[in-house]
Amino acid sequence: MEYSVVVVAAGSGTRMGAAQNKLFLPVAHHPLAYWTLATVAHLRECTQVVLVTTLAERSRFLELAQQAGLHALLWAQGGATRFESVLAGLAALPAGQALVLVHDAARPLASPALFDRVAAQAAASGAALPVIDVRDTVKQVENGHVKQTLDRTQLALAQTPQGFRTSLLIAAMRQAQQRGGTCTDEAQAVEAFGGEVTVVEGERQNLKVTYPEDLRLAEALLGGGSLQLPRVGHGMDVHRFVAGRPLWLGGVLVPYERGLQGHSDGDAVLHAAIDACFGAAGLPDIGRHFPPEDPHSAGISSRTLADAAVAELWERGWRVAQVDITVITEAPAIAPYAAQIRDSVAQVFRLHVDDVSIKAKTAEHLGAVGRGEALVALAIAVLVPFSD
Repeated sequence: MEYSVVVVAAGSGTRMGAAQNKLFLPVAHHPLAYWTLATVAHLRECTQVVLVTTLAERSRFLELAQQAGLHALLWAQGGATRFESVLAGLAALPAGQALVLVHDAARPLASPALFDRVAAQAAASGAALPVIDVRDTVKQVENGHVKQTLDRTQLALAQTPQGFRTSLLIAAMRQAQQRGGTCTDEAQAVEAFGGEVTVVEGERQNLKVTYPEDLRLAEALLGGGSLQLPRVGHGMDVHRFVAGRPLWLGGVLVPYERGLQGHSDGDAVLHAAIDACFGAAGLPDIGRHFPPEDPHSAGISSRTLADAAVAELWERGWRVAQVDITVITEAPAIAPYAAQIRDSVAQVFRLHVDDVSIKAKTAEHLGAVGRGEALVALAIAVLVPFSD
């Protein structure tokens, strides 16, 4: 079910009370918006992304999108209101986009599965939004007094992403614009247009970061706080040294007279890390995912394999929280390249560099590794759930 996504990031976030746009406030070592953009980058059915920001923050957001793995996207200049920003995002979409999802950049915890669920329902009914039930008793209050108690069983809290047939949403938004009205979300515009909006089950963890306490909760959920339920996996890979091949370790080209034999580029460091991630998620190993008999993976960069692995993890509701790698080899010396390898591994697995460890050991001249015939990489990965 292919769809486009409009990410709205042009707000000011005044209720946060911060000296800068709340979307740049740090959460789990990254700006808040990073997590939203990283999720969108891992949506396998998403064919087009429009990022809506202010002109002043355009370059900063585009750089952040690159860091999050979102390399191909369109940009639109936001307006004074969210309504105007969504209109600008829709106008930037190429012709022929059948389905569009609109998502708030301030919701960093929406899972990839939620995007796909909303898109599927929107394709079936024309308009869909995720909702969660209201658990507290709801009072209607006027002038500091309770006017009445509302029936919470008839109420729901709306979230994003909200999905629509693109033609329907554009028509509804244009009608609302002509009438001079404003809408708090896109579903309201479709309702006023006479369209029927269906609902899908939302995610309670999909909070909109608005106030400082929301930021602290997002930090706990994304940063390994007490609400996390981590899973740990172990990976190991060994490759023989051969002449005539470049030596790739952790996505870094290391100068050496020999490289590592393998169907791909032979990057034992990334292979071990990928296997550790698959193990933590309870998935088959790297050889089952990328079989050596597959001609399409011959000589492929292991960074490409890692990107595919990370995408699958996110699709299943997991993200990598930490990677610890040990390289065992007599030569070459790893220490001069350890910092570069650490940075590369952090980038590949969408981590802060502080969440990656690279250690180098020798085999004390024992066995094939000790004789300089092979290199071994060991890895431990920690995964945390991205959604309930």
